[in-house]
Amino acid sequence: MNKSKLKKFLVFPALITPILPAVTLISRRAEEKPEKPKEVAKDFDTFDGIAKEEVKKRLKKVLEVAISYFQNESKRVNNDKKMDFKKRTAAIIYLENIIKFLNDNKDKIVQDYYKYDFHILQPHVLSKEKKLLVGDIFFNKKNYVQVKYGFIDPYNYEKVIKGEGNTIKKIEEIDNVITKEQLTKFIETYFVNLEKEIGKIIYNSEETPEIDKDIEVKPTPDGLQITKPKNFESWEAFVQSKIKNRFVDFDLRQKIEEEEPTPKPNEKPPEPPKPSIVPDKPTEKVETEQQIESLPWLTPIVSAEYAHLSADNIKSEFESGKNVFFFDNPINTRYSYRVGKITSVNSGANTFKVVVSVQDRIDPSQQRSFPELEVKMEDNSNPLFQILRQEQINTLKNSFTSLYTALGIDDKLDYNNLGDSDIANVLFSMITAITTIYYNNSNFIYEVSLLLSKGLNSMEDQGIYDAGVVSPANQKVADKVAESIKALLIEPLVGSKLSGLPFWTFLPIVFENVLTEIKANVGKAKELLESNYNEFNFKLNVLDTLYRKASKDVFELKAFSTSKSLNYAKWFDSYVTKVAKAFASIQTLGKISLTKKINKSDSKKVEEIQNAYDKALGLAQQGNATQTKLQITFGALMLAIGLINTIAWAIITSLKYRKLTNKNIKKVFITIIIISVIVLIAGATLLGWGLKGI
Repeated sequence: MNKSKLKKFLVFPALITPILPAVTLISRRAEEKPEKPKEVAKDFDTFDGIAKEEVKKRLKKVLEVAISYFQNESKRVNNDKKMDFKKRTAAIIYLENIIKFLNDNKDKIVQDYYKYDFHILQPHVLSKEKKLLVGDIFFNKKNYVQVKYGFIDPYNYEKVIKGEGNTIKKIEEIDNVITKEQLTKFIETYFVNLEKEIGKIIYNSEETPEIDKDIEVKPTPDGLQITKPKNFESWEAFVQSKIKNRFVDFDLRQKIEEEEPTPKPNEKPPEPPKPSIVPDKPTEKVETEQQIESLPWLTPIVSAEYAHLSADNIKSEFESGKNVFFFDNPINTRYSYRVGKITSVNSGANTFKVVVSVQDRIDPSQQRSFPELEVKMEDNSNPLFQILRQEQINTLKNSFTSLYTALGIDDKLDYNNLGDSDIANVLFSMITAITTIYYNNSNFIYEVSLLLSKGLNSMEDQGIYDAGVVSPANQKVADKVAESIKALLIEPLVGSKLSGLPFWTFLPIVFENVLTEIKANVGKAKELLESNYNEFNFKLNVLDTLYRKASKDVFELKAFSTSKSLNYAKWFDSYVTKVAKAFASIQTLGKISLTKKINKSDSKKVEEIQNAYDKALGLAQQGNATQTKLQITFGALMLAIGLINTIAWAIITSLKYRKLTNKNIKKVFITIIIISVIVLIAGATLLGWGLKGI
C-alpha cells in the first residue's frame, strides 16, 4: 500500500482542537421476531409486602433528613441579622413548630402516613393491583399526563383529587407488568427525590404566619406566649394543612422509567444512536433538563376550521376529541405543547381558560404545566388570519427541521444523537438564540404583525374562506407572507455574533475542529489504519480525497455563512444545503478512519465499514468530478490563450524581428513568446489530466 498517500493526508495544517465525543452504536436487526406481550410477574403477590416494608424504612430516613434540614434552616434564619426582626421572629416560630411537629409525630407518620397528609401513593399503585388505569389528572391548576392509578381507595386518588376544577380523565386500562427489580428501583428513586424536595413540600417561607395578624406573641411571667395561628386549632394542624397539595404534586410527578416499547408492525422503530464522528472520544451529554423551566408560556391558537365557533362550542369540540388548537412553536421542536383542560368559559366575554402543559419528546418524564391562560375568541375569530399564522409556523418549522435533518437528526432534536458534543452544543446555542429573537425581540414581533396584517388585507381582497377551503390566490398570499417572515428572522442573524463569532459561521468552525480531530486520530494510528485498509483491500487515496473534499465543503460553507443576499429565505435554504454536504463528508470520513483493530468475524461491523467505504467512494468521485471539471475548463482556457498568443507573437516576430535594432525590445518579444508557450503547455497538461481524471 502506498504510504505516501497516507502521508499526504496527514500533512494538512492543524486547526483548532476541540473536545469531541463518542457514542456507542446500537443496532437493531430488522429480521428479529416481535417480542411476546409482557405479562404480570409471577411473583407479583409479594410486591405489596416489599413496597410496604421499603416505604416505611425509607420514610423514616426522609423524616430524619427533614428534621435536620429545618434545624439548620432555623439556625440560618436566627443568624440573619439583616432580616426584619418581626419577620425573623415569625419565621423562627414557624420553623420550630415544624420541627416539633416532625419530632412528636415521626413514628406515627411512618405507621400511618396518609393520616398526616404524606400521600405516598405511586409505590403502592404499582405494587397493589394487577390491573391499572392510565389517565390525565388535573389537580390544583396543574395537568399531569399519563398517570398510572388504581381502582381501589386510596390508590384511585379520588380522596385527594377533589374540589372544584380537579378531575381524573381515564385514557386506558392496562396490565401491571412491573418487575420486582423495576419496583425496588422506582421506590428507591421516589425516596431519593423525596429527600431532595421534602423541605419545600413542608415549608414555604411565604406562608409564615405574621405576628400581630395571624399570631400573637404575648409576654407572660414565664416568658413569651405564642398563640396558635388564626383559624387553626393548633400549630400542628397549621403545619399539616400546608403539606397535602405539595405532597400530592410530588407524588403525581414520580413516574417509573419504562422500557422502550416494542414498535407496532406498521410503526417505524426509533433510530439507533449515531456513532461518534471522531472515534474513541468520550461523550459529553448536552444538559437539557433545565431548559423546560425557561420555555415560553404559549397560548393555544384556535385552528382556522373552528375560528367561527363560540367559546362554549370550542369547549365542546375539544372535549369530544377534536384537534382544535395549535401552538406557535416552530423552532425548538424538541418540546411539545398541548392543552390539558379547558377549565372555564366566560360566555359573555366569549373567552375561556385553559391549562397548557409542555413535554420533552426525548425524555417524556421532563414536563411542566403553566398557570391558567385565557384565550379570547376575539383574537381567533378570523379564519383567514389563522391560516396566515398556521402557514407562518409550518414554513418556519419545515425550514428549521431541514437544518436538523442536514445534521442527521429529526425535529425531536436529540442533541446526544448528533455524534459530536461540540456540534450539539453549538446547535443548542443557535436554537436558544433564534427562539429568543422569535419570542422576545420587539422589532421582529412588530414587523411580523405588519406582514400578517398586510397579508390579511390581500387575502380578504382576493378570495374567501369557506368550510376549510382556501382559494389558490389566498394560499399564494399565505406562502409569500410566511417566506417574508422567514427572511425577517434569518437576516439579522447574519450580522449577529454567537460567543464572539459570526452567528452562521459557528457551525463550519466546529466542522473544521472535527476535521482536525479526525486527522489527529489518523496520525496517531496510521500504521494500524494502513493495516486495516490492506485487510479490507481499501485504497488510502479515498481517505485523502475525501478529506480534501470535506475541507473544501467546509471552506465553502464558512465563506457563504457571512455572505449577503437580497432574499434571506432562499439564502437559508442554500446554507442548509451546504451544511448537509459538509456534514455528510465529515461523518463519512470519520467512519472510514479505521484507527482501531477490526474484528472481521463481526459481520455487522464489517458490513457497516464496507457501506461507509462505498459511500466514501461516491463522495470522493464527486470531489474528483468537480476537480476534473475545473481542470478541463481552466486547461482549455489556458490552452486557447497560450495557443493564440504563441501564434500571434510568432507571426509578429517573424515580420518585425529582423527590422528591430534595439536588443531590449528583441528580448521582450522572445520573453512573451516563451511565456505564451509555457501557458500553452500548462493548459495542455491540465486539459490532459482532466480528460484522464487524474
